[in-house]
Amino acid sequence: MNKDIILKIRENNELYTFLKYNSYLYKSIFRGDISIKVLDKMKKEFFNQTPEQKLHKFADKIETINTILEIFK
Repeated sequence: MNKDIILKIRENNELYTFLKYNSYLYKSIFRGDISIKVLDKMKKEFFNQTPEQKLHKFADKIETINTILEIFK
């Protein structure tokens, strides 16, 4: 594994945490099968940070607020 990749992983706390939970990915990183960009995409899916997931989360919050307002009417 390249030292640059190790430094990027250590600097990015979320990526480091993601790799703690998914330690099997280190094997692919050592082989060079996975790049940092792919790891970043996987991390975003793992931590629910993709645009689709954020939009769904926002829609759920709006629905909850709407339900609360309906109760108080």
